[in-house]
Amino acid sequence: MNGSDILRTAFGFAHQVLESVIKDVDAETLHATIPGATIGSPASTYAHAVFDEDIFIQRSAQGKEPVYVSGQWGDRVGVAMPPTPLQTPEWDAAVRIEDVAAFRAYAKAVYAATDAYVAGLSDTDLDRLVDAGQIGKMPLGEYIVRFGLWHLTSHQGEISAVLGAMGKKGLRF
Repeated sequence: MNGSDILRTAFGFAHQVLESVIKDVDAETLHATIPGATIGSPASTYAHAVFDEDIFIQRSAQGKEPVYVSGQWGDRVGVAMPPTPLQTPEWDAAVRIEDVAAFRAYAKAVYAATDAYVAGLSDTDLDRLVDAGQIGKMPLGEYIVRFGLWHLTSHQGEISAVLGAMGKKGLRF
């Protein structure tokens, strides 16, 4: 198994788990927050995780337009992609996913774009240095793991924890 295969398997599982966490959440719970908490609603965390995967993998790693832009998802999902990957309390408070099915369809398009990109990477590609902003240069494989995979799974865990704190089911296993 090479690096591309490992990344594809890991992203596939991460996407499956994230979608299973969101799958049966009702609209009220999706947009609820825990009083006094500094974390946003499950909706804002889910949107942030998907938007950031799109930004990190499409724009930053490949220099392409995010799927959100190239696929003209804005009107369909009804949630504006933030200009940067940073999640702010103001942005969190404003996020409303009114059409969950449409947002999940956009998420699946992002996942497919990630998979297609990662599938085409050789181990040599994964060793290529990329600019990670303030952090400096790092191998593309490390960038993808940190800003794609780890980021995604961390937010999936946040959503699960918030749902659990609300008395709902987070992880399905």
